[in-house]
Amino acid sequence: MGKQNNRTCIICGKSYHFCPTCGEDSGKLSWYFIFDDKNCHDIYETCVAYRDKNITIAEAQKRIKELNIDGLDNFADATKEQIKEIMSYKSEAIKTVDKSDVIKSKDVNIVKESQKVNNTKINKFKK
Repeated sequence: MGKQNNRTCIICGKSYHFCPTCGEDSGKLSWYFIFDDKNCHDIYETCVAYRDKNITIAEAQKRIKELNIDGLDNFADATKEQIKEIMSYKSEAIKTVDKSDVIKSKDVNIVKESQKVNNTKINKFKK
């Protein structure tokens, strides 16, 4: 007689077999009681860390992107909504500077404000 699925993952809803007292499962971690695999375990850990404000939304998004969320539509509703919230985060854009706009320091002599020419303070760049 083969093994029958006796558990359902609380994240993805997949049925699986786990028997902590059976030979092949006896060495498995206790989280197998509620998660079918490490991926679902890690999704849960990330969502809880974000919910409890132990990680930022940016960090949560980075972690979620490294995990498999292909079956998101089948996930538990609370987990699904939290992942959607995390994945909707858009980081602030970093302005890039065109190389032609950059002044090389060796091409410009900077005159400090404290220097005076004919008793007039200079606040400009001088070529």
